[in-house]
Amino acid sequence: MLNYDKEDVFWRDFADIPQNPYKSKTDLIGFRCLLVHLVKEGDLSGESYPIAIGYMASLLRMNGASVKIIIIDADSYNKKIFLGYDLICFYPMAALMLELMKMIERVKDEYPDSRICLFNSEQHQHEMILCGPRARDFARGLMGRYLCLDYILIGEAEMSLVKLSEKIAVKNGDFSEIPACFYRDQGQIKFSRKPIAPVNFNFLPYPSRDFLEKGISEDGRNNNSVRIQSSRGCVSPCFYCSESSVNITEGGRKTPWLGRPIKKFVDEIDLLSKRYGVIFFNCIDSSFEGPSGSKGVERMREFRDEIKRRNIQASFKIHLRVETIDKLDNESLRKLKEAGVDILAIGVESGVDTELKSYKKIANSDQSIKVVKRLDEMGIFFPLLGHMMFGPCLRLDDLSKKIEFLETVDRTWDYLDMSNNIIIYYGTAYHDCLREKGLVMNEDEVSGIVTYHYEDERVAGIAKSMSELKNKCPDVIRLHHLLYDALNVMARYSNRMNDHLWKIPDIFEEYKDVLRQILCKVGDVYKNYFIRLIGLAESGWSSRKEENLYQEWILNFFPDMAERTDKLINDLLARCENAGLSTMGLRLMTWLSLINTSIDTSMGGMNTKCCGIPR
Repeated sequence: MLNYDKEDVFWRDFADIPQNPYKSKTDLIGFRCLLVHLVKEGDLSGESYPIAIGYMASLLRMNGASVKIIIIDADSYNKKIFLGYDLICFYPMAALMLELMKMIERVKDEYPDSRICLFNSEQHQHEMILCGPRARDFARGLMGRYLCLDYILIGEAEMSLVKLSEKIAVKNGDFSEIPACFYRDQGQIKFSRKPIAPVNFNFLPYPSRDFLEKGISEDGRNNNSVRIQSSRGCVSPCFYCSESSVNITEGGRKTPWLGRPIKKFVDEIDLLSKRYGVIFFNCIDSSFEGPSGSKGVERMREFRDEIKRRNIQASFKIHLRVETIDKLDNESLRKLKEAGVDILAIGVESGVDTELKSYKKIANSDQSIKVVKRLDEMGIFFPLLGHMMFGPCLRLDDLSKKIEFLETVDRTWDYLDMSNNIIIYYGTAYHDCLREKGLVMNEDEVSGIVTYHYEDERVAGIAKSMSELKNKCPDVIRLHHLLYDALNVMARYSNRMNDHLWKIPDIFEEYKDVLRQILCKVGDVYKNYFIRLIGLAESGWSSRKEENLYQEWILNFFPDMAERTDKLINDLLARCENAGLSTMGLRLMTWLSLINTSIDTSMGGMNTKCCGIPR
């Protein structure tokens, strides 16, 4: 096994930058830190951990510390792996908070003198519950409830962790000057005097990539999808989302968006491509274009030009706002494609304009329809839509409009688009809105998720029925994964790194035709099932009738369709390989977080029964 402490390619150059604020004046040689990422059966992320853990490992290693990263299943426990560290850090995520806290309590019972810390500092709302507008209130509640916690770092925690490690290393018990740190002092919970220290991408080293070498295949290409990050935050002030307001505190960060210079960002991509054979990149920026207007467009132009100049052969997934794509002409989009962008994640969120206005979304439903149809017609991207079917303020009549919207953009086949509930995170503007309306059911002091009532209880029944499908019929989520895989293959076929496959266009045209037929059939079944649920809600809900609908439309259809889709993909790959054509650049197994695949989020919360979390 590699000694990852010696893999200095991620931080070596940053250590030599004069006056780098992340370079400690205290030598951390001999200091040992354990960084823990908790997963659960059904989480298909494998040996991938949040990028924030990689940043923290690089920062501590840059300063001489020894760091070990572990990925541990929530249902397994081995006390030996927690022995002998000066600091143990856990990374909290909404879906597994109860399991995480149980594990931390167990570690503290085994090793009472251990020092245990929580931090986030990532992207994606369910991965940064310690970064929200009222994260201080949330963290103080955790410290009060769980005596096993010694420290909680609020917001962007890179500088905070370096300073905390310094204090522990020299046995200095004064934590008051650590940025945004909760700690204990003589039995009291205290909060440090300094605000969150905003990330400085000019000096922040690249995240360490422990275990990445394990994905390198015989031909030198890597089988893993690697998370990369060029920016944090978002300029769109959506009410339900925390990403435009996280980490902004009095005396701290003033802007909702911070970015790494594109050249330095592409340097990291180049490093991962050459050293580890990475070809699949998942850019986790909330909105890759970053700033609004011409600055955002210029940032994308700089990215695509830099990728092409270095001749990096790769496939990228990026997130773009609807209004940004609407401003780009087809030629600009084609140039993004030439740089390797295959998957465009687009947050349309709803097809009902009154709902979009309540969310403070910039784009309207007509813009979303125009953008999605244009991308589909181009046939070179997989436009992956973010759409929230259910929310607390929807009326039953609105659901028919949402079905009509998804049918217009040909997305009724997408289970998540048909079943997603809006998830409300503690401290967001939408949380405040629901408080005012009296719709808050519970403000979970552990997970950071706010559960809510529906104004129209008939909507609640349909939301629950749709959300339960993924657990009631596992082939629903299996087929969902496979359809994403199949569409990814279709988009990556036109990626220039797969130009050797262009000599067999007939095979791919046949594949596309069959896939379109499958999508159409799946979409029709979901649409008809959903419409009948609406009818059931209108006439008076009956569990027996709901079960009859399930038996008629779901039970036998989805296992068969999952098998057909799996066979379609594998037959295509086999035909290419039999023709002597590599398919390494085509398929990457789709994985989604547990909050999407296993957890019932109807009522806006997490049905802990269905995912095995004890109440």
